[in-house]
Amino acid sequence: MYDSYGKKCNSRFFLNYGFINLNNDANEVPMLVYLNKNDPSFDVKLKLINETKAFTKFRVVDNLEEKVMSEFISWLRFVEFDGDMALLYLAKNEAINEHQKRR
Repeated sequence: MYDSYGKKCNSRFFLNYGFINLNNDANEVPMLVYLNKNDPSFDVKLKLINETKAFTKFRVVDNLEEKVMSEFISWLRFVEFDGDMALLYLAKNEAINEHQKRR
């Protein structure tokens, strides 16, 4: 007999079914990454992402090929950026233009 529980992290397996998979390639860690409120560019960064909350949630995995990991690393670069904020505005405008071309 074969039974599939689907792709889940070990925390879900343990919580829901009472066991873990030692060779689980779907393990993940929930993380919140905050913008630093003491960053001189805090207000500009918050405006750039069009958000009222100064954090983003990620479910980090151990595979850098996963989309969530490129989003996570991009967010970390954004949070830690301390260069010319005009460059971020230009990058955002270029990304918006590129997205509109693809539509």
